[in-house]
Amino acid sequence: MIPSKDEQLTVVGETIRQPDDAAQALKSDVTGGANLDKVRDILFGSQLREVERRFARLEERLVKDTNSLKDDVKKRLDALELYVRNETESLTGQIKSEHEDRVDSVFRASTSSCPRTSASFDSRCSISISA
Repeated sequence: MIPSKDEQLTVVGETIRQPDDAAQALKSDVTGGANLDKVRDILFGSQLREVERRFARLEERLVKDTNSLKDDVKKRLDALELYVRNETESLTGQIKSEHEDRVDSVFRASTSSCPRTSASFDSRCSISISA
C-alpha cells in the first residue's frame, strides 16, 4: 500500500513528514527548542549559575593577583634601578680616584727622576766635551 501525500510515514519509531508539512515542522522545532531550553534550565540551571559565580570569583582573584604582581615587580625594578645607579656612581668615584692617584704617582716619579737624569746627562756631556 502506498501512503497518500497527506499521510505520515512511520519508519522505526520516527515520523517522516511530507514536504507540505515542512513549515509546520519548522514551527514545532522552534517551540521545541524553547521547551528544551526550559528543561535545561530546570535540570542544570543551578549548577550553571554556580559555575558562573565560581568563574566570576576566579576572574576577580586573577585580576587582583595580576595587579599585585605588577605592583611587586614595579617595586623590585625600582629598587634594582636604584641599586644599579648607586653602584655605578660608586664605581665611577673609585675609578676617578684611582686615575688621579696614578696620575700623581707618574708625575712624582717623573719629577723625582728628572734631576738624576739631568745630572747624569750633564756628567756625560762634560766627559764627552773634555775628551
